[in-house]
Amino acid sequence: EQWRIRKAVMETLESYPDGRAVINGLIPMLGDKSDAPFRNAAIELLTRLGKKALPAVLRAAGSDDPYVRKLCVDILGQIAEPTAEKAIIDALTDPNENARLAAAEALGNFNSNNSYQALLKLLHGADLTLKFCAMESLAQIGREIPLNLILPLVNQQILRRAVFDALGASSEKEATRILVDGLKDSSPSARNAAIRSLGRIYSKQRKLRGAIKE
Repeated sequence: EQWRIRKAVMETLESYPDGRAVINGLIPMLGDKSDAPFRNAAIELLTRLGKKALPAVLRAAGSDDPYVRKLCVDILGQIAEPTAEKAIIDALTDPNENARLAAAEALGNFNSNNSYQALLKLLHGADLTLKFCAMESLAQIGREIPLNLILPLVNQQILRRAVFDALGASSEKEATRILVDGLKDSSPSARNAAIRSLGRIYSKQRKLRGAIKE
């Protein structure tokens, strides 16, 4: 019953004539840690409002509250409008770890050179969790990653699944060798990632089919 009421309220607010008033009422709810259902409803509705909500969400992304900043990055990433991209890239250097990780994840929804380059830079850092999120987003974007950036990460177990997923966009024979070796990885998720990427390479890179068969 509650989900029906929530759905009806969401639909009413989404079509309310004074959209600005609705958005201005939703933004403060992002910082309300006492009522998770209402906060989640606010996140969902702001995301559904898309472009209309962008100016207010972008302003809120500069909040002093790191929790609010993180949620704003999540929303901006789901809306995925080009005008939100810079704010998300800026959030990669947020003092709050959760906001940084949210930014790295959100950039996977932007198939742009700016996002691609920003994610590549994260691979040079020391933060393994941030590297993992960056690798996952790079795999989602689907652009080829220079092997010299990937090779140092292969031997780090925590990154291996994400590395194997990202290698599916490679046109290098060395990538197929790494993925074939990945079929023997001790982690089932890493092995599955290697299988997926070998399948992508086999279907898109005719010149590498021989290397896979070998």
